[in-house]
Amino acid sequence: MKQEINNQKSTLFQWIWRSYFKTSLIPLLVVEIALITTYFLSNQLANKENIKTIIQVAEQELSHLAQRESTGIDHQLDAIVYATQYLQKYSTVVMSGNNLLKRDDPKRFAFSKDGAYYTTRDATGDIGGSAVFYSGFVPIGNIEKEKALKTAALDPALKSVKQTFPLIAQTYINTHDSLNRIYPYFDVISQYPAKMDIPSYNFYYEADAKHNPSRGTVWTDAYIDPAGQGWMTTCSAPVYNGDFLEGVVGVDITIKTIVDEVKALEIPWGGYGVLIDKSGTILALPSVGENDWGIKNMTASDYSDAIKKDTFRTEDYNLYLKKPEIGATLKQTEKGVKYTTLTEKSILAWATVPSTSWKLLIVVPIETIFEPSNSLSTRLNKIALIMISGMLLFYSIFFTMLYKQSKKMSVSLSEPLKEIDEIVSNIAEGHPISLEHEFFVTELDSTASGILDMGTQLASAKTAREIATAELNKRTEQLQIVFDVSPSGYVLVNHQHEILLVNKVVSVITGLTMVELLGMSEQKFWERLASQAKEPLTQLENVHDLQRIDLIKPRHLSLLCGMNEIYFPNGDLLGKLYFLHDITKEEEANRIKSEFLMSATHELRTPLSTIHGYSELLDSGAIPAEMQPEIVSMIYQQSTCLITMINELLDLSRIEERAGVDFVIESYQLNDLIQQSIDDFTIPEGRNAVIYSPIDTEISLKVDKVKFKQALKNIIDNAYKYSPNGGDVLINVTHDTAQHVVEIEVKDTGLGLTDDDISHVFDRFFRVDKTGNIAGVGLGLSLSKEIVTLLNGNIYINSVPKQGSSVFVRFNLD
Repeated sequence: MKQEINNQKSTLFQWIWRSYFKTSLIPLLVVEIALITTYFLSNQLANKENIKTIIQVAEQELSHLAQRESTGIDHQLDAIVYATQYLQKYSTVVMSGNNLLKRDDPKRFAFSKDGAYYTTRDATGDIGGSAVFYSGFVPIGNIEKEKALKTAALDPALKSVKQTFPLIAQTYINTHDSLNRIYPYFDVISQYPAKMDIPSYNFYYEADAKHNPSRGTVWTDAYIDPAGQGWMTTCSAPVYNGDFLEGVVGVDITIKTIVDEVKALEIPWGGYGVLIDKSGTILALPSVGENDWGIKNMTASDYSDAIKKDTFRTEDYNLYLKKPEIGATLKQTEKGVKYTTLTEKSILAWATVPSTSWKLLIVVPIETIFEPSNSLSTRLNKIALIMISGMLLFYSIFFTMLYKQSKKMSVSLSEPLKEIDEIVSNIAEGHPISLEHEFFVTELDSTASGILDMGTQLASAKTAREIATAELNKRTEQLQIVFDVSPSGYVLVNHQHEILLVNKVVSVITGLTMVELLGMSEQKFWERLASQAKEPLTQLENVHDLQRIDLIKPRHLSLLCGMNEIYFPNGDLLGKLYFLHDITKEEEANRIKSEFLMSATHELRTPLSTIHGYSELLDSGAIPAEMQPEIVSMIYQQSTCLITMINELLDLSRIEERAGVDFVIESYQLNDLIQQSIDDFTIPEGRNAVIYSPIDTEISLKVDKVKFKQALKNIIDNAYKYSPNGGDVLINVTHDTAQHVVEIEVKDTGLGLTDDDISHVFDRFFRVDKTGNIAGVGLGLSLSKEIVTLLNGNIYINSVPKQGSSVFVRFNLD
């Protein structure tokens, strides 16, 4: 707490205000926040428990509802099963030849062009008769026609079953030879294919001996009804004559009927029901649930073409395939409750219809279940917000009152404190202070007296310190000036092994700033040098020891390092003085001098040896008279080469020594300079002249005319020499007006250069040709580069081996 007070700065008003705030407001605010927090937490806890209870109730309610409704569906389907069994027994009697008291009217029948025997109109009477279709799939003779007429004995049973059960769409019998008798009547010839093989359809073969050995009733999966009733499911039963399957009776229920039954279910919380068969095919799904399951038009079918084969619902209608995670659970359990996500999070409850193994699913969105609880929680939160708003209003008024009181009290205390502050400021700034003061608060008066005494003492100490500091700074500046003018680096380390003084040369050598170096430890300084050195270093310990240091970072340098100890006049050790002398340029100069002497000696010896040898031959008289002119010509050529090399060496040496001070710089037209250079150049025998097209723009260039022409002629001469096959030499000029730059290109089509050749082409005595077949000593381009550089220009080469080279000379026009 003490540390906090010492570090915190504030005005008197702020201090009084914070005191009020801490002692009055914060405790009240903490209590209020605690109460509101408790309210919110209890509200959330109550809402959580309420939701938990609602979930339990919803699970029980939906599970009970699914079980109850599936039982209701089972009772309805049981009635359909009983009706089917009645038709089975009745049809067994009729198809065995008994109870044939009724016979159909043959005038209702006709043959289609494809051989089908069918009814053309409904029977007379209040109820109406059945429709008959005898497929042309088998030949129809008199026996078959008579069989079709006699099946009218089934009409009373077909009619009574249909009229007794509203759930039933139609009743029928199909025989093994593709005879279909169906009630109620419809235009069969427009709906059925003429040669329909009825036993190949699921509503027939699912009741045969292979699929139904027990000969009981069976339910089909959903399929498209050939009779045009849309999606159907059928309860069928076989009709046997002994062990021979005469046919199959069936009771059809349209999917639409089942959907209506499921839609009529009163499901709370905005839920809906789904009915699926044992294979997972959806039999009934209200439109409200189609988006959840990704299924559209549950009862729509396209009957524009006649039915060619039995058609089941596609995989798009199979819940087990569309929702495999849900399907796996449904397959394993007869009933249950599951949380799942369809288009939104939902509760799924299900139960099994025992007679068909169908499953009734009840789907309810979780959000609708929680809606009452969430609504209540929202209203309670609004009440809490009103409470918070009231609390904020109260504290706003309370804060205003405390603020005014704090302001009033701070004014009464601030005046004496301001006088004390003014005294302290004058002391700090070195201004004169008045010793007279009088404050009504005893403690403040005593404090002011003590401050005035302290100010008097500080003024005296300050004067003495300023005199000492000025003297110290003067001597330090003198020493630093001495250090900085030295070309060598100096590092002064005190007896605490810290850098006390350092000059700028050391900063350049190490890459560290002066601020980084001052105060650095001696060990860290040597570690820094060691990290930049080529080889390991040892710290100098003995006076007058010398050590060579080769640095590779921040740049390559060779240093000579030594150390001396510095003592005070009284004999006490002040510290160590290290010096770092840069010997890089000295060593480089020695190396260049040695290389130059070696190269010059070698290049001079070759023509001298030739002249000497041929002169001896001539002097000996051993050369026939007819060969002497050729020998004299060789001596002349070698002496000319020797004179040229000596002249170039003298020019190069003179230019380097004088560094361009003897250049006569004047302004010349660039086109004239280039043309005069070409005119002064002697074209080698048998070679084409230089190809040059003057630039249209008049460009003035400030150069030494003689030196410029010498540099350009050397470049042209080099282009001819390294184009041995007679290639052309071209000169192009480019003027970049935006950059104010002019560039002269000398281009040949000769031998070309490798990247390694380009890196050495401006070195003295460097020659691309190693065979000696091309004349020259390797000084021309070196001399050109030296001249161009002294003329504030730049020279560089672009080249491709065996394709030629381009030498570019670039000048700024500013």
